[in-house]
Amino acid sequence: EFASADVTLGARADSLYEYLLKQWLISGRTDARVAGMYTDAVRGMVQHMVRRGGPGRCSDCTYIGKWNYQSGSYDDRMDHLVCFVPGMLALGVHAGIHGDGVSRDPTATPEARDHMALAERLMDTCHRMYSEQPTGLAPEIAHIREGGGVAADPNARHNLLRPETVESLFVLWWLTGEPRYREWGWTIFLAFERHCKLDVGYSGLSDVTGTGRGHNGRMDSFFLAETLKYLFLLFGDGRELPLDDVVLNTEAHPLRIHPDYRFGSAFGSLPDEDELVADRGLGGAGQYEGAVRDRVQQRAELLRAAYPRSPAHHSAG
Repeated sequence: EFASADVTLGARADSLYEYLLKQWLISGRTDARVAGMYTDAVRGMVQHMVRRGGPGRCSDCTYIGKWNYQSGSYDDRMDHLVCFVPGMLALGVHAGIHGDGVSRDPTATPEARDHMALAERLMDTCHRMYSEQPTGLAPEIAHIREGGGVAADPNARHNLLRPETVESLFVLWWLTGEPRYREWGWTIFLAFERHCKLDVGYSGLSDVTGTGRGHNGRMDSFFLAETLKYLFLLFGDGRELPLDDVVLNTEAHPLRIHPDYRFGSAFGSLPDEDELVADRGLGGAGQYEGAVRDRVQQRAELLRAAYPRSPAHHSAG
């Protein structure tokens, strides 16, 4: 059973959706199973979780809150963690996951164009999380209130030097070349320098709505591994880590897309539905486990053929 009926793209859930797309990319776009899981998930996100503020709230900004699938209630607070979504959506469109299988234009389908437009609108809201605070730094959670803008939630006004917004800025800049994404990133970088830089490193803030004082004394490893890395890439020439050749995992470690990873759904996932039919009938015990073992064995044989062990390896083993 689910531990909670709340559905979120923030804490404790964000990496799942990102990895559905990136597992498809690392497979050389051959793993149809995870591609289907990704497209189903983002369609559900659009249907149930994406909101527009309308004229009376945040100047009709687009945001993603928290949805309870049992009661149907909706929480109009958006985690900063959710700001990975603009980059994820744009990367999926660029890679052709919503394509028609015929055109080489990744935006040939209405769904692809809608997702790219959604990525750009969400990117604007994530930027406003920063630009509408006195310090120029985003709170951990923004509250989209009636009659207001993109405001800091009173119970989550702190900043932890998180990377999600600058990650999406890099992805959208790399894909579109729009200079505004670099300009927004530069403004965020200057705010980090102004309010968070100390003699011995950087520190998050306790309250982004004040003067910028009140350091929390924390510099999490993701600030170096992700936030500064994405800012570096945003201000580079685009050739350092080209997104057509590498996949950046959820901690921004680059993994090169290699032809040997093109196992696709035949070898990179659990057995297909028809392979499990025997499990549902009498006398089918063990069919599921056998199908998994067969799949793993086939994959191991392919790997051994592709990478035969050297004589030295044999003697050492």
